[in-house]
Amino acid sequence: MSQPNILLLLSDQHRPDFLTINSDIPVRNPNIANLAAQGMNFTNAVCASPTCAPSRACLASGKSYHRAGVPSNQFNYPLDQPTFYGALRDNGYHVAAVGKFDLHKPEFAWGLDGTHLLNEWGFSEGVDSEGKIDAIRAVTGAWPVGYASFYQRKGGRIGEYMSKILADYPYKDCAPEAKAAGPYTAYLQSNGLLDTHVQDIWFRHPYTSTAPTPLPEHAYGDTWIANQGLALLENFAADKPWFLQVNFAGPHDPVDVTEAMHKRWWDVDFAPPVDSTEFDAATHNEIRRNYAAMIENIDTQVGRYLDLLAARGELENTIVIYASDHGEMLGDHNLWMKSVPYHPSISVPLVISGPGIAQNVVSEALVSLHDLAATFLDYAGLAVPEAMDSVSLQPVLSGEQVAHRDVVFSSLLDWDAVYNGRFKFIQYQDGRTLLFDLREDPHETNNLAEQQPELCSQMAQAISEMKKKS
Repeated sequence: MSQPNILLLLSDQHRPDFLTINSDIPVRNPNIANLAAQGMNFTNAVCASPTCAPSRACLASGKSYHRAGVPSNQFNYPLDQPTFYGALRDNGYHVAAVGKFDLHKPEFAWGLDGTHLLNEWGFSEGVDSEGKIDAIRAVTGAWPVGYASFYQRKGGRIGEYMSKILADYPYKDCAPEAKAAGPYTAYLQSNGLLDTHVQDIWFRHPYTSTAPTPLPEHAYGDTWIANQGLALLENFAADKPWFLQVNFAGPHDPVDVTEAMHKRWWDVDFAPPVDSTEFDAATHNEIRRNYAAMIENIDTQVGRYLDLLAARGELENTIVIYASDHGEMLGDHNLWMKSVPYHPSISVPLVISGPGIAQNVVSEALVSLHDLAATFLDYAGLAVPEAMDSVSLQPVLSGEQVAHRDVVFSSLLDWDAVYNGRFKFIQYQDGRTLLFDLREDPHETNNLAEQQPELCSQMAQAISEMKKKS
């Protein structure tokens, strides 16, 4: 087989049960479902770390959390650390990406054309753009009031930090003057929409502000990101293999949707969150409607890419992947966003189709998102560097084997988790431990740590061995 093209469609904060292929939750995702029918749907995929920059650093480097050099969103990707992007580019691939890269999360320095650091990361071309909140922070120099109050309510260190932010940047002094801007804010500004967007997001609560955004469809973030990638793809040379990563900004909070997106979901009912007491059922339903609407819009963009591949005659020689950088708690256990070791936070959707890949297969193989790095190199005919922890999925995708890993890990600053396909063990730096049987207790409400000390000891040892490699 000749070197295939590779299209990675990567959303931000998409929990895998919000797909019809994984649950009975009423989400409209016909294009992703079609990908699954033509390939493999991995139902035991987790991210190496449930936060944007660490997860994407692990993917880029093919390394585990403790070795990737990006422990939180406050760190840039080390420029002296190789990426799989660079390996593909240096071996004949045209490597491109658009959207929210998050490889220099602390810096508001995308460049108006979105090309800042692209060469250093290993790309041939691309458009690196701001995330939803980064765009507002770049323009105003502050956290939006709705977000500041949300974080402040959490108390502790982050509450103290946000109190200082509010004191230093009162909203009345924050006008959209583009103190720093990337390509998306530049686009909005050139179309006379920047002030409209800033004023809309500025007061939005991350979740309970469910009213539609005043932005027109063409200026909605994920639609704009999709357009950037489609424009690049249309001009790719036909005689050279290519890699394209489309980094959608949704369904990350805030739950901002357009008027048309909102109308399509006004009468759909969703199940309430697990073990939740924070908001009433109607509020949760509104939040989940908008979350589903963002996913439906992403699915629509996925369809546009598949149509273009077909028009270019490249569908048969392109590996297509749909995944997300991490999940979303969405109110379960009264928790929101990510960064915690519960499964809605660490698990991710992972659908892969393409030449030589078994069709209509639901795989329970244990997979880490950063395994995609070795997988891409493998399909390109390149050796996987010894420095990588990533393990190629090619044997599973081809049907040669069923299992992939014995366990998978997910970590963040103060905790590590290990999952063996049934039991998940969580170990905090302060000594607390949790053990859940996800087969019998999928919502993780019954801690078995005291009842099964031997299993906890075995899984703690697995974490220790993993960390020794860092």
